[in-house]
Amino acid sequence: MFLVLEGLLLVAEGLVLVLEGLILVLEGLVLVLEGLILVLEGLILVLESLILVLESFVLVLEGLVLVLEGLVLVLEGLILVLEGLVHVLEGLILVLESFVLVLEGLVLVLEGLVLVLEGLILVLEGLVLVLEGLVLVLEGLVLVLEGLVLVLEGLVLVLEGLVLVLEGLVHVLEGLVLVLEGLFLF
Repeated sequence: MFLVLEGLLLVAEGLVLVLEGLILVLEGLVLVLEGLILVLEGLILVLESLILVLESFVLVLEGLVLVLEGLVLVLEGLILVLEGLVHVLEGLILVLESFVLVLEGLVLVLEGLVLVLEGLILVLEGLVLVLEGLVLVLEGLVLVLEGLVLVLEGLVLVLEGLVLVLEGLVHVLEGLVLVLEGLFLF
């Protein structure tokens, strides 16, 4: 009879170990899910940063278009300056008119240079956005790596829980053997 009670006690201890192992398995699965959530958040951050990089490239292209427009205005201004000089050579009467054209040409040159500078500023702003996007990409990759670490830690807890479950099952089997031995001794 004592062996039966001892066997039942071992069965109960084995069941407790099984429950503790299952709790560890669940905790490990929670860590795995948290890690996967971090991985997804990291991937979302990577995608958002890639969108920011693409938007910055659009700004760079818009800046280059402004640069080209400014250069066209510079060339138009130079043409007007040359036309003004031709009018100066045509006669003293046209000196004032050509001087006005020269000034208009210089204004267009200055406006073109302003557009060139604005385009260069947009290019620089676009490059800054590109760098910020790359920083976000790196931060997203760090989050992905942290999530993978959590996944691995969760898997370790799952394996530890499974080991406890197996140890609990061994205790259960040992308890059942003792119960059977006790029954045969009756």
